[in-house]
Amino acid sequence: MMPICAWIGTKFLPGGQGTLLGVINSFVHVVMYSYYLVAGLGPQYQKYLWWKKYLTLLQLVQFVVVFLHLVQLFFTPCNYPMPIVALLSTNALFFLYLFGRFYIRTYLMSKPAAPRDPSPRRMSSAPLQPLLPRRKHA
Repeated sequence: MMPICAWIGTKFLPGGQGTLLGVINSFVHVVMYSYYLVAGLGPQYQKYLWWKKYLTLLQLVQFVVVFLHLVQLFFTPCNYPMPIVALLSTNALFFLYLFGRFYIRTYLMSKPAAPRDPSPRRMSSAPLQPLLPRRKHA
């Protein structure tokens, strides 16, 4: 998505005003995908994922910065197309709302998780059922 947006921005909206959006979004995505990399390495790395809450805060800061960067164009004379400013600032507000709602529900309103049982869980000794029915050979 970002390569397409970057091409549209440089082709139709030159001048650098939209550059901040791409730069800050790319930075946040590097941090975000680093989190997903560590999360995807397996459960033994869960202890290194304490910063999930702060990743969401970083995303919220991104949307506030982008929104303020765009809204100032409504008050500063500039040749940047106002329909694009309206569209992008509305988009930033929409994402700010969605991520803010997620942050509030997940980190401010949720109850603390109950402590986990540290004892190892045993797997059932029952044989595994085949995924496909067995065929009888003639």
